[in-house]
Amino acid sequence: MGEDAVYLSQPTTSDPPETFWSSTLSDDFPTLRRLGMKYLSIAATSASVKRLFSVAGAIIHARHNRLSASTVEALNMTREHLCISRLKLTIEH
Repeated sequence: MGEDAVYLSQPTTSDPPETFWSSTLSDDFPTLRRLGMKYLSIAATSASVKRLFSVAGAIIHARHNRLSASTVEALNMTREHLCISRLKLTIEH
């Protein structure tokens, strides 16, 4: 029986997901644990969306009101990639 089938045959629990995935029981499900920790740890917040709108608002103003949506998106994505690259460099050094 595969890891997923064994997991699905387990009784349900009312524990929060982070409690289950950090327990010793999760040692039986290493692949599912990695997936759980990766996807269940995503913060439920709109801060990144607000930041994108804030940046877009700074890009689009009276002097730059003719920029196309694709140009604004490209500028936003470039900024995000630069910020992530800077963060990675800071962490690595």
